[in-house]
Amino acid sequence: TTVLTKDEGNLDARVLETRLHEDAGRFTLASESLRARIDLAHSRGEKVKLWLALAQIQESRLQSPEDALASLKAARALDPQHLVPPAEIARILTELGDFSALRGALESLAQNAATPDERAMYLLRAGEIEEFRGGDDAAAAKLYIQALTSSPHDDLIGDRLDRVLCRRSRRALDQDPSLRGQGVGLGERITLLGKRLERAANIERDRGRQRILTLELADLLMEVGQDLPRATSLLEGVLA
Repeated sequence: TTVLTKDEGNLDARVLETRLHEDAGRFTLASESLRARIDLAHSRGEKVKLWLALAQIQESRLQSPEDALASLKAARALDPQHLVPPAEIARILTELGDFSALRGALESLAQNAATPDERAMYLLRAGEIEEFRGGDDAAAAKLYIQALTSSPHDDLIGDRLDRVLCRRSRRALDQDPSLRGQGVGLGERITLLGKRLERAANIERDRGRQRILTLELADLLMEVGQDLPRATSLLEGVLA
């Protein structure tokens, strides 16, 4: 304390101060000491390390997850490539049960993702929250489409989107039976399946999956009652 009174920028004294406060269970003072060290740190890596240490104390010792989230976001802003902040942000929001905030956080993480696959992962999780927690198929479909745009070869995302679109079309028909035979809501699925079939045939060369997608697409075309020649041709190709 005497050293810091004379020289607040003494890093060695600050490190000792933090440890002494933690050992004595003075976690509010320990967090204040960490904040002072963050201000004094010169490198980005050191600042990130200190923000993470502060978040840990705020959550586990001070029982303040909101402050921990703010610290984790500060660490994320300094180093978007660091794996710990986004994972911890998602964990804390999940434990809080704040799924609306979690979805927003995942979308924000997607915007700053380092790779298309990472962006797709965050958008997929956001879509699952809308689908399973919010029951909002329209919002889920929008997020799945964005995810599939980032990672067009991801079959899991394609399956999620196809399921949501199928449920939306069935719900529309249940609400208004007069729409049957008009292909309500099925056009989106036909487009999606067509693209997935093309990928399976020309890129992945997966004959098993190609057969499944072909049957699904032919079934949809017949359900819509349009482009029956294409449906027939698809079925003939599978059955040949």
